[in-house]
This record gives sequence, structure tokens and C-alpha cells, in this order.
Amino acid sequence: MLGIYCRTSKSRLDKYTLENQRDAGIDLAKKIGLQYVIYEDDGISGTKGEAIRDGLFDLFSAMKKGTISAIYVIHQDRIERDPDTWKVFVWHCLNFKIKYYPGGTFCDLDNPSNRMFTSLMSIFNAHYAEMTSIKVRIANASKAAAGKTHGLKPYGYKRDLENKYEIYDIEAKNVLRMFELSLNGNGAYTIANILNAEGVPTKFSGNFKGKLKRKDNYRERKYKYFNKEDVKWRGNVISDILKNPIYKGKKIWRRHENKSEFIDDIEVKKKYVVEVIESEVPAIIPEELWEKVQLNFKTNKEKIGRRAQYHYLLNGLIYCEKCGEEYRGKKRIKGNDNAYKCCNKTYPNPNCDNRGLSIPRLETFVIHYLQRRPSSSVLMRELRNNKTIIEENKPEKLLKKQKKLQSLNKKIKNLVLALNDNELEDIAEIRENLISYQKIRKELVVEIELLRKEIDSENLAKENEKENIKTLKKIKLSLTPKINQEFDSIKRAVFDLVDWISIKHKKLDFGGEFEIKIKLKTQRFADCYRTDWKLEQWQQVGYYVINGSEKKTSKIDLGVLNDSSPLETLSKLVKLSPNEAGRAYNNLFLIKDKDLYNFD
Repeated sequence: MLGIYCRTSKSRLDKYTLENQRDAGIDLAKKIGLQYVIYEDDGISGTKGEAIRDGLFDLFSAMKKGTISAIYVIHQDRIERDPDTWKVFVWHCLNFKIKYYPGGTFCDLDNPSNRMFTSLMSIFNAHYAEMTSIKVRIANASKAAAGKTHGLKPYGYKRDLENKYEIYDIEAKNVLRMFELSLNGNGAYTIANILNAEGVPTKFSGNFKGKLKRKDNYRERKYKYFNKEDVKWRGNVISDILKNPIYKGKKIWRRHENKSEFIDDIEVKKKYVVEVIESEVPAIIPEELWEKVQLNFKTNKEKIGRRAQYHYLLNGLIYCEKCGEEYRGKKRIKGNDNAYKCCNKTYPNPNCDNRGLSIPRLETFVIHYLQRRPSSSVLMRELRNNKTIIEENKPEKLLKKQKKLQSLNKKIKNLVLALNDNELEDIAEIRENLISYQKIRKELVVEIELLRKEIDSENLAKENEKENIKTLKKIKLSLTPKINQEFDSIKRAVFDLVDWISIKHKKLDFGGEFEIKIKLKTQRFADCYRTDWKLEQWQQVGYYVINGSEKKTSKIDLGVLNDSSPLETLSKLVKLSPNEAGRAYNNLFLIKDKDLYNFD
């Protein structure tokens, strides 16, 4: 199998398009008589490693698994503009006996001369990327000073024949309306709802095609994709537009430079603002109106105070069984919102009649369910504690991480010394461990730096000690005394265990009933529970056998199992091993008010 790797950079200045890279790779596959698989990274710099580039990560994974025997790239700089990434690539090729075809010509990386020349090329690639970045930033600063455009234009503007900003009347009238609505007392999210209800196109939906992707922070390399033409107005986008001084005729551009700092012997690159450039552009909004809106923001902020930040344990896991959309949590201080709701039921254009569920009751049920499961109870038991939730001691956490870094540095030093021992037979394994430890060390250095900043920030906040003690007491009193862990730790544990949850509401008398399916990653079936609108009693009513990777299921009612041993019957019907069938048996949950988990 031939792996064809294609990459374009964010600047879009590449002479290689994804299409011509693909076509050249397919031509080589036909020539050497191999099947092929394509790996792509679109709009990502070659200076980024495989941790950022999904296509390169998948390529390296395929190399390790032995599913590909050869690799094609149109040029070496598609794989990397960073010597460290190149070293990893070469090691994979040598260790897993993979042939390398840059530009369609075989290059034997087992040859010392070829390795030397390709390593030199990698250094030149990195230098070229660095110099290009400096030139682009200087060129963009020069354009900004002259009032010229570069990159994506702000909503309401287009590029004229002289490459300067020109008002785009179709969008500009919507910008003016946003400011007028804001001045009349409408919040950013209300304005977004008004524009969406009227079908006003966004920057993406009105001008672009293709897909956007959003990363899931709790599941590695999981993304949700959106069609650009379907992108709707959001409150944060409206807020950014209302605060941008370009609409009153002032364009502000900040030029950055990269500077390297060495933290615990690791080079960390950081961006610093070295120049602020202001230029005049055509104004869409009168300056007086712009200033009034900013003053209105400030007044509202002083009245409202700090915006509440809420935790949603199950966002990203729950789906509507009726329309297939995601369920998302919604809480508000004012009003009665405290539920997971179908995204297709959002005001003012609801397209689904599936009902929402109480956030604390659904989250409590899921946690209790996981605590009962043999396959998940050990992990959940580690999170359970009868004491009040308390904040982790960050100085102690910092000390632990520093000790871990010291230990890691010793291991890396020993592995480097071991590589010089020509009599060892497991050199390949040592190299792999060294690469792994170096990656862990880089991540640990960043974590230590962030933790130091957090501690410094908290120390500054402790100037008024009495006020802090009062606040801490209020926080402790508002927490349910069940779990002694940070919220993110609990959420990651749940995401490690649960594959998906689906919700379906049936309209019956007295509020109807809900059917909840939960699919764990360790199971080939989903458990089905039923509860009424009170969400107090959760009764297991059946199992759903999963057909393939999608959520297509076949139901097995518990009534079918009542005639004989439930586990024996389930094992036969679902075709599971006895151990798997044993893990499948569950029954009844009773959740009272005093049992509810509250993460806010």
C-alpha cells in the first residue's frame, strides 16, 4: 500500500495544490503497481508536528501498524519544515522498512549520504519557513500602514482595484443595523437570533463553500464538521463586530515577532507585539454611534457584573434520536433554563419536538450508572469521596510536576547514553522511548509554566484575605459533597468510558416519558432506560445491539429475558461471551433530590 501525503500551508502561497499532489501520487501508485491511501493536511504549516497535523498523525500511525509499505510526497517540505519532525519520519521509515518516494523517485534513507542530504534539506526547509514568516509579517505591516487589505476581509468590506478597503453595501447595511439594535438595548445573542430568523447570511454562508471543523477537547482527534453555507450568526461574532474600531474608520494592526525562551532546558517560542499600526479606512458607522455603543457596553457590564460560567458534563456525548442533532446544556441565572436540549429546538426557529432533560438529574443518573458498571466502576470509584469538593493545592501540584520533570530528564539522559552503546540490540526500542519521553517533557514544561502563572495570579488575588475566606465558604456550601476532583478530571473520565447517549421523548399523559440509550466504549450493545418526566426512577427496559460503527440498533426487550436466566438468554441473543453478558445486566435507579450532583 502506498501512502500519499499532501499538505498546503495556511498562507495559500504554495505552488502545490492538494489536487496536483494527489494526482502525482496516484500516478506513482499505478506505475509501481500498489494500492494507495491519501493523507491530507489542508492549510497547516509544515513547522507544526504530528500532534497538530491530523494527516501526518494518521500517516505515522499507519507506518507503525504496517498498513503501508511506501510513501509518496511531491517534495520533502510537504512532510516538514522542522528537523525534529524529519528525524521522526526517517526513524519510522527505517524501523518499519518503508520506502520513500519524494517527487516519485525512490530515495534510500538507509544510505548514510542520503540521510545527510535530507537532514540538510530539513534545516534549509526550517530556515526558509522562518524567513518567510518574517517577510510576510513585515509585508502585512507595510500593507496595513498603507490602508491595504490582506487575508480575510472584515464583514462589510471588500477589496477594490488598488487592494484597499472598500465598503460592501450588501453587508454594510447589516453592520449598521447591528449597531442600531445594540444601542436600542438588544444584547449580542438577541441580535444574532434576529438576523438568523430573517435569513441574513454570515460571512461564511454568503461567500464560502466547504466545511469547518471544531475540535472536541475531551476526545483526542474527534471533530464536528459544519458546512460553511450553513453557518449561523452567533452572539460572540456580533460582539466582536460591535467592538471593532474598523467600522468607525480606524484599522489597527499588531505586528508580532517570535522570540525563544528556554524553560527547564526546553526551547519555547512565544509571540510578542513589536509594533502597533493604525490606518484610515472607509467608515461604515458614524464615530458618534460607535462610541455610544461602546459606552452602552460598559454601562451594561457594570450593571450585570461578571458573566456566569457553567459546567456541562455531557456536552458532546448526547444526541437526539428523533433528528440526529446534538443535545447541549443550557443554564441561566434568570429564567428556568437548566436542561440539556436538542440543538434543533433552539429559539426562535425550533425544528424538533424532542424535550429537554434536567441537567443535574441526567448527569447524576449517568454517574450512578457508571459507578455500577464493572467495566467502569473502578475509574469512577477513584473520583468518589465523601468529603466536600476542595481546590487542589497548586504549589504541591507544581512541585510534583517539577519532580516528574527532573526524573524525566534523568531518563532521557540515560537513553541518550545508551544509544552510544553499539553492543545493545534493542536500539530501535530505545529510540522510540527517547522520542516519546521528549514529547512528554515538552508538554510538561508548558504545563509547569502555565501552573506558575496561575499561582502568581492567585497570590495577587489574596491581598484581601477576609474577602477571599468569605468567598471560599460560599463556594464550599454550594457544592454537593460527593466527588473530590476537578470538573475536567470527572468529564474526561466520563468521555473515556461513554461512546454516546441518545434521548427520545414520547408524548403521553402527565408529561410523557423518556427513553435513554447509553453505549459504553467497552460494549457491543447499548443499555436502554425509561423514566417519566420527573426523572426520579430509571428502569432498564432493554438492550440494543449495535450494527456496525453507526447508531443503527436492534432492540432486545427485557420481557424476552424473563422466561429463563437473563444472562444466558442475553448471551444467546446478542452473541456475547458469558463475561460480556454478565457486564450487561443492570436494573433500577432511584434518584432523590439529596443525591443530585451539582458542578456549579
